[in-house]
Amino acid sequence: MDKVSVIIPVYNGQEYIANSIEDVIYQTFRGEIEIILVDDGSLDKSAQILDDYSKRQYKNRQIIVIHQDNQGICYARNTGIDKASGKFIMFMDQDDYILPDCVEVLYKNIIKKEADLVIGGYDLVNEHGELLKKYTLQEGNPWSKYWIPTPWGRIYRKSVIDENNIRFMITKISEDFYFNYVFISYAKKICPISYRGYRWVLRSESESHSNMSRYSEERNILTMLNQLKKDIHRPVTLERKYVEYAIVKHVYWYLLYVARSTTKEQLSKVYRDCMNWLDRNFRGYERNPLIRIGRPKGEFLTISGIVWLSVRMKQMHLFWPFLSIYSKM
Repeated sequence: MDKVSVIIPVYNGQEYIANSIEDVIYQTFRGEIEIILVDDGSLDKSAQILDDYSKRQYKNRQIIVIHQDNQGICYARNTGIDKASGKFIMFMDQDDYILPDCVEVLYKNIIKKEADLVIGGYDLVNEHGELLKKYTLQEGNPWSKYWIPTPWGRIYRKSVIDENNIRFMITKISEDFYFNYVFISYAKKICPISYRGYRWVLRSESESHSNMSRYSEERNILTMLNQLKKDIHRPVTLERKYVEYAIVKHVYWYLLYVARSTTKEQLSKVYRDCMNWLDRNFRGYERNPLIRIGRPKGEFLTISGIVWLSVRMKQMHLFWPFLSIYSKM
């Protein structure tokens, strides 16, 4: 069996990180797992916990700890990629958990299918482990390649990352979207599977809840999209109408998200910039056949409805008036 590297960035994760580490240690996968723990300048007892684990011996499990100054999750993941020696790479967040067979199932699929990327679904759960929503991919459905832009719950062939120098963009918004779409654009074969082995824990104090809804220039989605446009490759594996839909959805969802905590004056500029960017880069996107209720196949009905309604409101010059009313500031 080939070695699998599992990269876990850690920042002030003393409450959760031991559980995450042990989730990986006690996987049913019999091959070697390299667990790379990147301490991103934690101020709590995380560093000590990581060092304690690095001194322990486990069969077919190697624990590598890297300490660095606080630079953010993108730097931490990139540090992990640089250090990883496995043929395949997986990512995990410090406060989530995975099923005992997660590595084994993903590994067996990427080997069997001779793929560069195998994408699994996940369950969204609350802090008490209660199920909030299931994200199940439909095998053979093209949208399943693009639907979930997270780095976890999937396994990557590391040679694709190395040969094309793919790294997480240093940004505070949509770094996962950037990384996955660049990787997909270089991958020769991508295989979504219906298996859900990852549990994403939604916590009230998370970064996305506390900061991301407040607009700032360092969280400008267009910075990421402009870089993505430069770095994305265009082989036959990249289907334009799905990528176009995903980006349109991403932009409209971003506007709805930041509207609640952004002043109307600031929101007005962000709205104009986003609409102008879409018109320049995806002229006529309103006619994309996937922008319909119930499309693309596999999308949540409520999400497809919101995307469709938002685009139609924009065509009728009603989306900006709605956003200005929707804004709380």
